[in-house]
Amino acid sequence: GMSLNGVPAYGAQEGGGANAAEFDEFTQGVASWGHAAPTGDWHYHSGEFGRVGTVEEHTKETLLGYAMDGFPIYGPLDDDSVLDECNGMTESDGSYGYHVRTLAQVDESLSYCESDSSAVNWNYILGCFKGDLTLSAF
Repeated sequence: GMSLNGVPAYGAQEGGGANAAEFDEFTQGVASWGHAAPTGDWHYHSGEFGRVGTVEEHTKETLLGYAMDGFPIYGPLDDDSVLDECNGMTESDGSYGYHVRTLAQVDESLSYCESDSSAVNWNYILGCFKGDLTLSAF
C-alpha cells in the first residue's frame, strides 16, 4: 500500500523473517513510524501508517492510504470477521475498500502465509489484493 504521505506500507514480515508489526519496547518505533530498508527507502509495516496515535485510535472511516490495485485503505473495524481474506469488504453502496487490523486482530503465532493460499496470515494492512494489478506500475 501507499500511505497518504507517500511512504509505502510493506507487509508485516521483516527482511529476516521476523514479524515487524508485533513489536517490543525496543522496536516500537519501527512498527509505528517505520524505518529505512537497507536500500534506503523508508516504509511502514503496521496500520499506524506513521500517523499520531495507535491503530486502535483510527476509525473505520479514517483514510490511511491506497493499495496498488487502487482501492482505499481505512482504519480498523471493531468486528474484523466481516472482512474477506484480503482485509476488505464491499460497502452497502457497492464500493470496495480495505481495512487495517489491530495487533489484537491478527494471530502472529501462525506462519506468515500458508502454501495453499495467496493471502498472508499476518494481515495487519493487506492479506492480498482484491483488484487487478495489471495496470499498476511496479
